Amino acid sequence: MTPMMAQWHACKKAAPGALLLFRLGDFYEAFEDDATLIAKELDLTLTKRQETPMAGIPAHTCETYVDRLVSKGFRVAIAEQMEDPKAVKGIVKREIVRLITPGSLINSTLLNDKSNNFMACLAQVNSIYGLAILDLTTADFRVMEFQKSDDLLDELGRLDPKEIIVSEKCWKNLQLSLEELNISSTVVREEWHFDHKFVYESLIKHFRVHTLDGFGLKGMTAAINAAGALMTYVKDDLNLNFSHIKIIAPHHLSKYMTLDRITQRHLELVDPLHDKGKTLLKILDSCSDG
Repeated sequence: MTPMMAQWHACKKAAPGALLLFRLGDFYEAFEDDATLIAKELDLTLTKRQETPMAGIPAHTCETYVDRLVSKGFRVAIAEQMEDPKAVKGIVKREIVRLITPGSLINSTLLNDKSNNFMACLAQVNSIYGLAILDLTTADFRVMEFQKSDDLLDELGRLDPKEIIVSEKCWKNLQLSLEELNISSTVVREEWHFDHKFVYESLIKHFRVHTLDGFGLKGMTAAINAAGALMTYVKDDLNLNFSHIKIIAPHHLSKYMTLDRITQRHLELVDPLHDKGKTLLKILDSCSDG
C-alpha cells in the first residue's frame, strides 16, 4: 500500500457509510468500491492504477456531481488538501472537511424554495417519542412530543424530512413504519448519543443559558434528548456551523387541526398522486389578487 492510499483508507475510516471524494490537485478522486459506484451513478469513466479502480471529477464542478449523488440518497465525504503541495516534501496532509447528506444541504440546486429541507431526529423516553426538526437554511429548530407512534409518523409524513437520525430504541420499535416513509437518508445512533444530562448541557452551552425552561421546554425530556442529539450530529459528525441557530421552539400539535399521512397524500396538498397532477399548493400559487 502506497502512503497516499494509506491516507485514503484513514479518511475512509473516518467517514463510515459515506462515499469519499479525495482531493488530488485539480481533481477529486474516488477509489476502490467508491470509484465503481460513483462511475456507475454519475456515468463516469472507470480507470485503474495498479489494479485499484479509480474515478475522478474536476474540482471546479464538484458541487454539481455531489448534488447528483446526494439526490440519490448517498452521503458524501470531502477530503481536502490541508497544505500547499509546493511547500511540502513528501505526501500532502489531507483531512475530511465536509460530510454532505440530504438534510445538510445549504447552497445547492436541490433546494426547493417552496418547501423546507428538514432533517429530523427521534428519541424515546419510556412511552414518549421526542422529535426535533431542523432546517439549516432557515434556522428553523423545533421540537415536539408524541404519546402515539401513529401521530409521530403522520407528522413526519407532513414534514417530509430528507434525513432522519434515530435512536436505537426508536429504530427497534418503528423500523418498518419509518422505512415506509421513504426518507432519503436514515442514521441509527447508539443510545448514549441521547443521554439526557449530556445533551442538556450541550444545549444550554450552545444557547448560553442556565436552563431550557425559558424556551418552553420544561418537562419535555424526550424532545430535549432528540434536539441535543441532532445538534451534536450536525456540529460533530457533519462539521457544520451551528452558530446561526439562536432559538429552539416547542411545537404543540393540539393547537392545530391535524391530518393523517394517508389523508394528506390523497388530498394532494403538496405532492401530486400522478406526474401530471396538480397540488393544492400549486393552485394557490397560481391565484392572483385581481
